[in-house]
Amino acid sequence: MARYLIKDVKCGVVDGGVGPCGPGPSVVVAEVELQSEAGGALFLSLAECDGIPNMYKTSASTYDKHFEDTIDEAFFEELNANGYVDGLGCSYEEFFEETDHEFYQEFRYLIYIVRSDWDEIDRFKAETVGKWLGDFDIPKSDVEEDWEYEKECDDAEPEPEPDYASMKPAEAFEAMVGHFISDSNRCPFAKENGGSCDRQAKAFDGSTETCTSMLKCHLLYKRYKEFSEN
Repeated sequence: MARYLIKDVKCGVVDGGVGPCGPGPSVVVAEVELQSEAGGALFLSLAECDGIPNMYKTSASTYDKHFEDTIDEAFFEELNANGYVDGLGCSYEEFFEETDHEFYQEFRYLIYIVRSDWDEIDRFKAETVGKWLGDFDIPKSDVEEDWEYEKECDDAEPEPEPDYASMKPAEAFEAMVGHFISDSNRCPFAKENGGSCDRQAKAFDGSTETCTSMLKCHLLYKRYKEFSEN
């Protein structure tokens, strides 16, 4: 498999949407300039539009085109037709299933940059520009950690549901709550000890809230999934 040297990395936020996505929410754009062992140049870019990744491979930089005041529609039509990378799915979940793709690690690199805060982006760029991909570890982004967790939940054997009919009402209710907390398929962010979940979840309107209880965590996640699917 070909090895690439990281020559440069750029990242920024476009207000109001970009060519690949049209007008809309703010879009994060990242681009990495790579140099092959033979000396050839290659540019990979990632434009995340409302949580959806759009991945491109080109022979020249396209980064600045995303930030032009007037969208060059003809340019982005050409980019989507000939630069869009097929075979990586239309979501982060689908991307992480494609571990055999020739640019899997390169796009993992861009995903980590797009999903990190600005201080971490600056630190990571300073640490990796000028190095060969494969000579350092790419940390897992939040979306990769979520994907791994959901796979673990999908593969886990669900606990059998208690026999509520044989219990007193108060006991049955307590058993029902306990079963709900332990069932990772129902509560996607459940911790092993069944304690409260302190991670951030998106609510229906796009805002984030802290999951102070398993039930709230599940309901927030369910609302977010329903919103994102519609």
